Amino acid sequence: MSEEEKRKEVLELLKETPEPETKTVALIFDGKQFSVRIPREFAGIMRLDKAKHKFKFVLTRPSPLDEKGEPTLKGEIIAETPV
Repeated sequence: MSEEEKRKEVLELLKETPEPETKTVALIFDGKQFSVRIPREFAGIMRLDKAKHKFKFVLTRPSPLDEKGEPTLKGEIIAETPV
């Protein structure tokens, strides 16, 4: 394999999107509200800063006509100030 072919192969590998990482964490209930802890590894990768980032929840309710529909809750980190 020539150097050019090796280079092209490496570039193709780098273009691939890595698989998402998943961790399941427990809910914490303090008597008033639920909390979720972000794993330290993920926080480090995201370079989270409590002064610059907030956590946004999005609750989607099913149609009142959909008797079997379940609400869904999604969350995302948002930057409140430029990072």
